[in-house]
Amino acid sequence: MNTLAYRNDLRNIKRKLPIVNFISFLAISFIEFAIPYIAVSNLGATPFFVAGLGIARYLPQVAFAQRAANIINKGGYKKGLVFSEILRVLAFIISILALLVEGYWTYILFTIATILISVASLYTGISISVLVPYISSGKSRTNLYSHLAVSESSADALGPFLGGLL
Repeated sequence: MNTLAYRNDLRNIKRKLPIVNFISFLAISFIEFAIPYIAVSNLGATPFFVAGLGIARYLPQVAFAQRAANIINKGGYKKGLVFSEILRVLAFIISILALLVEGYWTYILFTIATILISVASLYTGISISVLVPYISSGKSRTNLYSHLAVSESSADALGPFLGGLL
């Protein structure tokens, strides 16, 4: 690959990364809101179940962050991003399945979907953190981190809103 093509590729990645980040975190925040909302409003879930979902959402990130970083370090950020998107799709599918079953299976499937979202979020965050130093430096890196923070925060705000509308 010649130098000009390489620079154009880096420019395209830098331009598209905040958009990809927004879409990924929008999906995460949508499910984060939708699962507890549906569990309470449609299924009469207890506060203990909702609290358990909160634990299921964040405990995997705390417990497995170092292991995920090591895996991404060996496999690369591209595989980490693809893996996170696969987990996100699985979480959506499992959430839909949870609505089709009855009884405790609904709660079990919602919990599994929440854990998958947690791990997906972990892999997305670490992979993007690994990617940014490869594609930017100096003021460009600072700007890129700023755009990523805005895209993630915007997605985190919009996801529950859209989840509540649906």
